[in-house]
Amino acid sequence: VGAWVVAGFALSLAMLVWLPPSFAAIVAVVALYSVTNGILTIVRGASIPEMVSRQDYGAIAGVMNTPATVARALAPLGAAALWSINSSYDPVLVAMFVGALVLAVGFWAAAGLARAQSTNTVRISSRVNSRWGQVNLFSSKRGSSTIASWSAGAIMPFSG
Repeated sequence: VGAWVVAGFALSLAMLVWLPPSFAAIVAVVALYSVTNGILTIVRGASIPEMVSRQDYGAIAGVMNTPATVARALAPLGAAALWSINSSYDPVLVAMFVGALVLAVGFWAAAGLARAQSTNTVRISSRVNSRWGQVNLFSSKRGSSTIASWSAGAIMPFSG
């Protein structure tokens, strides 16, 4: 879903830059951009545990959102600088399109890396022993295997 959503940003901005101005074109751009932006909000929240880690979700989300927040803060200054070159919004729109392409390529690269890493780790099984308050996780990585036991809040090697 995320791969299509980030492509939707680039497509909506390409439509804004290169379609002839008309009411129908503007409605199409606004509809596509709005749907893409709404779905990306969900994808952004789901992509961290899927692509990075379920642990320290807040810290990872904060680090990932910092560059976007800085870019949103500096965007009006950059747009004004681009507009002042030709007294035209065309360079601004092209810069937004290029930014959307960078977003799409970055997301696709991150998804590819996450997919490659997930094929290296395979969970074989997990066993919960509620009677003793113990959880045993058996996982395997290519070339090595890891077996851990959780009991009373501590993780320790499990033998047996």
